Amino acid sequence: MDKPLPLDHLNFSALLRVPRRWLLFCLLITLHLVLVLGAESPMGRSLLFVHFGLFLLWQPFVGSRLVVPRPYLFLFALLLAGFVGFGWWALILWMIMLGGMVGGRVFFNVQLGVRLFYLIALTDLVASLLLVAVPTVIPAVFRSTNMLSGVATFVLPIVLVAMMLLLPRSAEESSPGSDSIDLIYGVFVMLLLAVLVTGSLAVMLLRRLGYFEALLATLAVMAMGLLVLALVWSPRAGFSGLGTLVWRYMLAEGMPFDRVLRDLTELARNEDSPLLFTQKACQLATTYLTWVSGGYWRISGLPASAKDSFGEHVGVEHLFVHGPLQLVLYSRRNMSPTLAWHTRLFVQLIGEYCQTKMQAHQLREMSYMQAVHETGARLTHDVKNLLQSLHTLCAASTQTGSESSAGFQALMQRQLPAITQRLQQTLNKLQQPVESSTQPLCPAEPWWTAMRQRYEENGVTMHAHSDALHKLIPGSLFDSALENLLQNAFDKRALDSQLKISASLRDSAGQVVLEVEDDGVAIDTQIATGLGWSLANSENGLGIGLYQVSKQANMLGYELGLRSNRDGAVCFCLSPIQREMPTSV
Repeated sequence: MDKPLPLDHLNFSALLRVPRRWLLFCLLITLHLVLVLGAESPMGRSLLFVHFGLFLLWQPFVGSRLVVPRPYLFLFALLLAGFVGFGWWALILWMIMLGGMVGGRVFFNVQLGVRLFYLIALTDLVASLLLVAVPTVIPAVFRSTNMLSGVATFVLPIVLVAMMLLLPRSAEESSPGSDSIDLIYGVFVMLLLAVLVTGSLAVMLLRRLGYFEALLATLAVMAMGLLVLALVWSPRAGFSGLGTLVWRYMLAEGMPFDRVLRDLTELARNEDSPLLFTQKACQLATTYLTWVSGGYWRISGLPASAKDSFGEHVGVEHLFVHGPLQLVLYSRRNMSPTLAWHTRLFVQLIGEYCQTKMQAHQLREMSYMQAVHETGARLTHDVKNLLQSLHTLCAASTQTGSESSAGFQALMQRQLPAITQRLQQTLNKLQQPVESSTQPLCPAEPWWTAMRQRYEENGVTMHAHSDALHKLIPGSLFDSALENLLQNAFDKRALDSQLKISASLRDSAGQVVLEVEDDGVAIDTQIATGLGWSLANSENGLGIGLYQVSKQANMLGYELGLRSNRDGAVCFCLSPIQREMPTSV
């Protein structure tokens, strides 16, 4: 069982649920009955109560789900009683207001059927007002004939038949926007009807004409005036039009856009911090928005301290939110729609700049973290190689009598300077993590000799062409490339103890080429495709190390790739980038 409504409230949505066009149709039927029976007759006054009840259900200003308190209903009843007491004059005024509401819907709807329905309803209202309601209040001496008024009283309801053909067939509304009213057009139509009625009465009394003659004269003058206004509002050539001047005034009210854009752009160029920018930009609000006395702001997504206040906090409070910016402004009086639009545009400009600066700050942090990550990843293999060399020295020193043996002394003389040099290079990379496009060159022969002494003991076959040994190479790049490639090969040999590994140095077109080959299984196609420019997800390496080597090689004019990738012949190659010569045209 439904719960009864409270005694002091009444919910209109519980009374009737029908489409609003049906309500307007019934509204006009009751209005015609009132015109036929007379606004001052007992039956006409009774129908007026029904008419206003239907209007309460049809009107778009108060939502149907709004619960109206009972005191407001009593006030409305008192106003209705006073309205009925004025008779025909009050009914004429009411029909003018009702015509403005219906006219506002004519210009608002875009659907042809809905617009035609409201246009017919407006035509019926205007004709009933001018031909039936107004003639009843003028003296009989000014009525040229009563026949037209009598015919209109009984003929105009036939127009409602055309409205019935356009009524919706179901209980659903045609569209969510069909209930809205354009307030500006509604007021314009209402003022036109008021001027038409009062103008007709004025011409009738001043010129001593009949009502219908005065009505035709007033219609002719208003039509001519509206035609001239339409031409001036939007001319076809020459003058820019009155409409352009009106919109220019509305857009320029209180805030010069060129100065605002210039100052905000200059401020955004000079301030990188979103906090300082927002603080200074909000202080401009009291300069350009003269109706604003002060306010306070906060940026979401930042610490709680990312807020500040400015000006005086007096007057009406308005909250504006755009992106991460939350801005509360105080105006000395309530903002008009134009001022609110200007203020909202100003806040949107600040919010967009603030959001851009926050994103730039996040990108700088990400770039810094990426630089730290890449630096650490680039130095990982250097540290691993140093640890391997230290492990070799520690293992040699643990052997009995190793301190006095000639082999141990030779090993120490070879490895300690190399370890010292590599540690110094690692410290230099930490102190200057940004990659350089140039590196010092060193002779290939002593570098290759040091590499042979380091890796031939680990079962790596190494050979070099005599032409390549007389060249100069970027030692740091070749160190990183050889160490990473051999370390990946060692990881593969941990899974296959019979794996053979070889490294070679050869000359190609006057440039030194480094190759590392093994006779293991081929690398997966997906990993091989992205080798050197994306991180590979592999169980045995071929990931971050080769990625860093490839980036370093590209900066120095080299490229790292696979010369061969098949079972039994997997060969990596570090070679100079071949520049393609442009063809002659």
